[in-house]
Amino acid sequence: MQKRVQGLRKLIAKGGLPDATRRKRLGMQKPDDYYGSLVSMYQPRPLPVPVTLFQSAAGTRDPSAGWRYLATRGLRVVPVPWRHLDIMRPAALDELAALFRAELAIMGD
Repeated sequence: MQKRVQGLRKLIAKGGLPDATRRKRLGMQKPDDYYGSLVSMYQPRPLPVPVTLFQSAAGTRDPSAGWRYLATRGLRVVPVPWRHLDIMRPAALDELAALFRAELAIMGD
């Protein structure tokens, strides 16, 4: 596992996706294994800043999505009408930008 993590860190530092030879050496069968490995390595830490979470109103049980444990200086949840994968589509971007500006104005006060 340590060898795999070191290999992935080197690839990340170079900005590269491993080719088939490197994936095999790192014990990965397909390109998706690379991203799964990155996700499994990620260990979020508490943030000593206020956090604003733009949360999809569609189908979430926990409005904080687990962020309340990481936002040590407070968490503000702003519900948005889009699903997770729709939030960056052109139809949502203008409204999302307006929400960002409003939150930045609140933080600046």
